[in-house]
Amino acid sequence: MNNTHPHPEWKRLYADIATLIQAGQTIPYEDLSEYAGIDIRSTRGRAQFHRFAKEMLRNHRLHFECVRNVGYRAVEPAEQTQCASLRVTRAKRRLKHGAMIAGNVLIDRLTPEQAAANASVLGRVASMLSMIESTAKEIRHVIGAAEPKRLPSPLLDKAG
Repeated sequence: MNNTHPHPEWKRLYADIATLIQAGQTIPYEDLSEYAGIDIRSTRGRAQFHRFAKEMLRNHRLHFECVRNVGYRAVEPAEQTQCASLRVTRAKRRLKHGAMIAGNVLIDRLTPEQAAANASVLGRVASMLSMIESTAKEIRHVIGAAEPKRLPSPLLDKAG
């Protein structure tokens, strides 16, 4: 029996389970860790899972969402648009934080070159933020939602 496994771990995970996963299926952390040969909850394990998930999205059109304290769920195709909308909302929050950081610098402690660079970054971040805010609004209109909602978790619904 051959005990060699593809490395890095995401390749092992992909080789062993890619064709077995169905939309709507939740795979517990323990199962993922066993297949990958690494603790999926560790920093490296999570990175390996995300690389695996990227391949699954590209090659099998399956997107995964975390089910807290349980594992990962392959979302239904009808939910993937909502997942994309959630990512835009998160990006908007991160850009707002970036604008806050760049906008609240102690300018008197910067050289003129640093102050100019900061002003330039702030302007660009503000421009991106304006674009993403209007885009997020258009996306919400298209999907018919006032705000993106967290996706349902069938496993957690049963436990509650």
